[in-house]
Amino acid sequence: MNWWSQCSERLAEKRRARHVGLERSPAAFAAPLWFCSHLRLTTPLRALRLHGAVNAPGVRSHDMEEGRITGYWRVAGDGTQLVPSLIGMVPWQGGELLACLIAIREIVESDISIDERIGMLSREMTAPRWPGLRDHPALALPEMVELFFPSFLHSVPGLSAHTVRAMMMLGMDTPAKILAQDPAALLGLKRVGSATLATLLNTCRRAAAFRPDSRTDAVER
Repeated sequence: MNWWSQCSERLAEKRRARHVGLERSPAAFAAPLWFCSHLRLTTPLRALRLHGAVNAPGVRSHDMEEGRITGYWRVAGDGTQLVPSLIGMVPWQGGELLACLIAIREIVESDISIDERIGMLSREMTAPRWPGLRDHPALALPEMVELFFPSFLHSVPGLSAHTVRAMMMLGMDTPAKILAQDPAALLGLKRVGSATLATLLNTCRRAAAFRPDSRTDAVER
């Protein structure tokens, strides 16, 4: 390989490290690298806490190869001032958004009940310390709760959003409560026909044993 080809290959490797994630160890590059976590709600706490670390320990290339991509490496001192996030481009340090995401993930990854975590999320997102983020649509509390703790009704195939809301208002939000209803009452709900009813009841019967609550924990740690 001639000198020009070597330079081209080197440049391509650096670009992959900046925008995709390392395919090799950070030591493969002469320039120091710093870890940039994906600034979004689904990024685990362990990755968010590594944001900005230089040649961060514990973040290995095989994590990316196996599909557990939670961040990527950038060449330190490359002049990049902004990084992408769930609210758009933000300063590479993460600022208020990084601190807010860490606070959110500390709550949702904690070992307490779903109801307790939802309550803590509600208090956190109405706290005065997040003035620039509290009203951002990407951090809306109802959508956040549904992301981390999806309701059982949203897992039922064929149920419209209108029907889900109506059933929640009537307190029909767990498999046991739904199975206890008179089928005629369920058929009386708008947009629930015989086929939808059969799917709903079959889903409830399968879920009753292992998913008794109205919500489930979908937090990936």
